[in-house]
Amino acid sequence: IGESLQKSLPSLFNCFDNPADVLVIIECSDVLLSQDFIRSLSSSYKENVNQVKTNFSHILKIIERLVLANRIGDARNIIDDTIDVHFKTAVDISTLLQMFIRLCPQLNVDYRNEFCDQIIFPLSINLASEKCNKKLAPLLFDFALVILDLNVIKAPKCALELLEKKEYYPWKELAPKFAHLIRSCAAYDIIDSEDHFADINYLDNIIRLAAERSEVNQTIVQATHDEALRAILRWLGPATSINKMIWCSHVYRMGQYLLDLIDQRQITIEICAQLIEALNKRISKSEEDETSDGLERFFTNVTSKLATYLQQLKSLPENIHREIVSFILAALALPLKRENGEISFEKEMANTIWLVIGELLTSEKEVRIYEPCIKRIHSLACDDR
Repeated sequence: IGESLQKSLPSLFNCFDNPADVLVIIECSDVLLSQDFIRSLSSSYKENVNQVKTNFSHILKIIERLVLANRIGDARNIIDDTIDVHFKTAVDISTLLQMFIRLCPQLNVDYRNEFCDQIIFPLSINLASEKCNKKLAPLLFDFALVILDLNVIKAPKCALELLEKKEYYPWKELAPKFAHLIRSCAAYDIIDSEDHFADINYLDNIIRLAAERSEVNQTIVQATHDEALRAILRWLGPATSINKMIWCSHVYRMGQYLLDLIDQRQITIEICAQLIEALNKRISKSEEDETSDGLERFFTNVTSKLATYLQQLKSLPENIHREIVSFILAALALPLKRENGEISFEKEMANTIWLVIGELLTSEKEVRIYEPCIKRIHSLACDDR
């Protein structure tokens, strides 16, 4: 019957004096509306921009209801004939964003990838190219955040489309929201990316964008400091949350950029102690653990940052000196070169820290703490002869 009505009366719903009347049917009906009903309804709006303007809030209710019923394809059909067709002429972007911000956290987990792929990505393309009122910038940024919070492989690409909108965002005003942004990106460490490299790779670009914006907006790095540090300390350890010894490659790539989102002005002795302890644990188990190019680059860069932090502190308590000694001795106990003749990353890390130690020694007592390191280095030099 529905198919017959669709063919014989394609403008069936246009006969209502008030097109919103037909939406009362949807408000009162069971959630399982037929596809023919949906097609007839959407076609009545496709050629009538005034109806879309008048009944836009009702259209959003239909879309929301279909999505919550896991009918992503049907919601996509409605969007095709209403929002996409009339995006520049009839769509209230503020109302649209508010609906999706409300909707995203309620989505069934099993349908989130499909939702991102079919609905959010095309919408993000439209929003990225549209010349939106700058008053909507905070709302658009919030939309990017709730998209990321879906925590599925298709989401980062959608969020990046919005965040890369040129000359649009008031970054200084949005700085407090960057903590949420970094926390949301870091939460993707539980996803096994090896089969989805192209999709998950967009996380790097999001964090890099944040790092670039922080170069001219210091308030951003102040906001990201805690979340960035928390993630880096987690990634210096084993990937227990995914039952692996090392994290997936996208995690270490994110870590490279997160290092630039640690606020050097907030560095303390306690933070340096945490970093040294994490590096020391890794070095101590280096012969047992797996490794990867991404892991080695990440650890090497963390060590380089740590050296800078230590120089900034200028002096260290005795317990930190002893932890550094333990770290260097553990590194020197491992092979100093790879099979291809290159310096091992453990030795490179030890060298990086060793080169700044001299600046941090303020007494003979502190110098003597490093005697075991000097003896070991001398022994290795003699063996080399």
